[in-house]
Amino acid sequence: MEKLNKSNRLIWLITAAFLLFSDLGAGVNAATLKPNGLHHQPWIKVQSQFSIKESLAEAKAANKGLVILFEQRGCHFCQRLHNENFALPDVTNYMTKHFVFMQIDIWGDREVNLANGETTTEKEFSRSLGVANTPITMFLKNDGRERFRLPGYIEAPFYKAGFQYVIENGPESGVGFIPWVKAMIRRADGK
Repeated sequence: MEKLNKSNRLIWLITAAFLLFSDLGAGVNAATLKPNGLHHQPWIKVQSQFSIKESLAEAKAANKGLVILFEQRGCHFCQRLHNENFALPDVTNYMTKHFVFMQIDIWGDREVNLANGETTTEKEFSRSLGVANTPITMFLKNDGRERFRLPGYIEAPFYKAGFQYVIENGPESGVGFIPWVKAMIRRADGK
């Protein structure tokens, strides 16, 4: 019975947080569509070709991390990510305070210059990282390797928690994301 109560409390906390975040997003414009069919936000770098090395250097100079959003044309969950999560100032202000963003089309042919100097296409880069579904939010290490990824669409409170997890060095702590979120909720709940 106690386990059920904890589960109900978790669901209640998540629902309450989502409703609070939803109120904060009132009046924020929805994403626009780029010519390639991907959704756009003003804080995503617009690039005709991608340089992971240059983007990492820019992020480091700004004392931020680098995030790559992997998306594709017609992706319903990408649209939800942009129109729901990214419409919440609390979420986007937190994200953009700590990270620089690139966007990759998993079927795109634009050139990607990797951190090691090699060149490939968006689709080959995506394939090399095992990205087959979208959206994927990938956090990179300073050397260009993957640090952590948030697969798929998740509700705004969990999505923001993914950024907090990375900022607090969760991937390096050895504690998985879900146990980390549960611990965060217990701390907020005073237990």
